[in-house]
Amino acid sequence: MPRKTKFDSKYRELILLSEIGAYLHDIGKLSRFFVLSKARGMNVKDFHGQILFLDKNILPPRLKELLFSPLSNFIGESRIKGIDLNISLSHFICAHHGCSRCLKGTPCPFKDKIEKHPLIKLLKTVDHLDASNPANSGKQIPFKLYRDNIFYPETPLPVKRFDEMRKDFYFEVEEFLQRLGTKDIERLNKFVKSASQKYFENALSETRRFGNDITLLDHSNAVSSLYKAFLYAYLFWNKEIPNSFFKVRFRIMKVKDADEETSHILSDVYACCNEIVRSERNGYYLVANFRKNGKFDSFVRGITGKETEFSKANDLSFIFSDKFFGFSPAKIKKHFDSLFIKRVSDIRDGYTEKQAIEDIKKAILFAELRRKESISVKLKSFEKHLSNLNKGSVHDPSNLPKFFKKEREVRLLRKHHKAGISVERIKEKYGWKTSKDAENEIYAYFNEVLSPVRPPSPVEMSVYLLKLYNKYGSYKKVFEEFLIKRPLVPGRVFAIFRNLKKYRLK
Repeated sequence: MPRKTKFDSKYRELILLSEIGAYLHDIGKLSRFFVLSKARGMNVKDFHGQILFLDKNILPPRLKELLFSPLSNFIGESRIKGIDLNISLSHFICAHHGCSRCLKGTPCPFKDKIEKHPLIKLLKTVDHLDASNPANSGKQIPFKLYRDNIFYPETPLPVKRFDEMRKDFYFEVEEFLQRLGTKDIERLNKFVKSASQKYFENALSETRRFGNDITLLDHSNAVSSLYKAFLYAYLFWNKEIPNSFFKVRFRIMKVKDADEETSHILSDVYACCNEIVRSERNGYYLVANFRKNGKFDSFVRGITGKETEFSKANDLSFIFSDKFFGFSPAKIKKHFDSLFIKRVSDIRDGYTEKQAIEDIKKAILFAELRRKESISVKLKSFEKHLSNLNKGSVHDPSNLPKFFKKEREVRLLRKHHKAGISVERIKEKYGWKTSKDAENEIYAYFNEVLSPVRPPSPVEMSVYLLKLYNKYGSYKKVFEEFLIKRPLVPGRVFAIFRNLKKYRLK
C-alpha cells in the first residue's frame, strides 16, 4: 500500500496536473482548419498539435502562464522519480505527434529530446492505443461534418463555430484562474474537464465516417484515463511505463455499490484511476495491470470499503456484463458488433475478402516463421550446451542435474519447432529464404491496409496478428477483428455510454 507521506502528495499533484495536459492534447481538433485538413478534396496541412502557437495572440495571460510554465513551478520539484519536470503542459499538445511541424518560432530547449521524455512517451503510447483506422473514402465534405451517434442517426456539427468555441473555452479557464489560481490542482483538473464537455462533445477525434463516433470528448477522456492509470502505477507501485501500445496492459476494475464518493476517492483523492461508467449499482474504472487479490486490490477495498472485481488484461467487454440505463448489455454488444470501420473495397479497388484473408494469413505466417527461426537459433545453442554437459558428466557426476534439465529444455524446444506449419512449407509457399526476405513485403501490406496511419513495426504488427490467430483459430476471424469491425477501443466505450446516457436508449 502506498505510504501517506508528504512526498507522495507530490506524486498525486503531478498525476492530476499532467492529466490536464493529456486531456487537452488534441484541443487543436476543435478547429476549422483541422476539419479542412481531413476533408475530401482539400490540400490543407494538419497543424492541430501546434494550435497554441497559432493562438498565441488570443490566449489569455493566466491560461498562457499555466500552459507554458514548467511543471516544476506548480509541483515544487524539478525532478520526481527520474522525471524532468521542466517541461510544460504545452508540450503535451505540441509534441504528441513529434516536433517536425513545430511553429514555436523561438528555440525550444527540449528540441530533439522531448519525444523521449517519459511523460510525452506515455502520452504518445496511450494516444496510439485509442486510435481507429477508417478508410480515406470516408472523408467528409468541408464544413459539412457529421457525428455518428452509434445507436442513432448522424448529427451535424457546428464546424464554422469551432474557433469561437475554442476561444470561449480558453476564457472560461481564464476566469477560473483569475478567481482561484493554480494552488488547488485537483479543483483545476476537475474544472478543465467539466468546462470542456459542451465544446469537446461537438468536435471529433476522427472525422472520417465509421470512425466519427468517437468525439473529442470521448478520446480526451480515454487518453487521460489511460495516462493517469499508468503514471499512477509507475509513481506509486513502480510499474514500468509502457513505451509501445503492444506492451500496454490495462484492466477494468468493477467496484460494487460505487457512488460519487467512491469516484471522488479513486479519481481525485488518490488519483489512481477514472470512472468510465456507472451502472445502477457498480462503478467501472480503468486501471493499470493490477490483479484481483493483489496489493492494489486490497488498497482499493481499504480506501473505499467496497468489493471489487477485475477484468482480464485489455478486456473492455467486461463492462457489458452489467445493465445500464435500463438497457441490456447483450443488446448493446450485439448492436456494436454489427458495426464496421471499413469495407474491403475501401482498401483497394477490386480487393476481395478472399484476397484480404490470404494477406492476413501471409502476415501471420511471417510472424510464425520468425518465431521458428528464433527457436532454431536457440535450439542449436542448447544442443551444443547439452553435448558439452554430456561430456562433462562422464568426468563429473555433479553435472548430471544440469544435463537432465537442459535435456528437458531441448525436448520442449524441438516440440515447439515441429508444432504447426513447418518452416520449409512457409518458405516454399511464399518463395522466402528467410523472414528477412519478407519484411518489405509485410511492411507494404500494413502500409496499405492501415493507411493513412503510419504502421508500426511490421514485426510487432505481425506478432500481434499471430496472437489474434492463436486466440481465435481462424484467419477469417482475425480479418474481421483487425480490418473490418469497429475496434472496441477505450474512446469508443466512452462514446457508447455517452450516447446511452444522453438518449436513454430503450
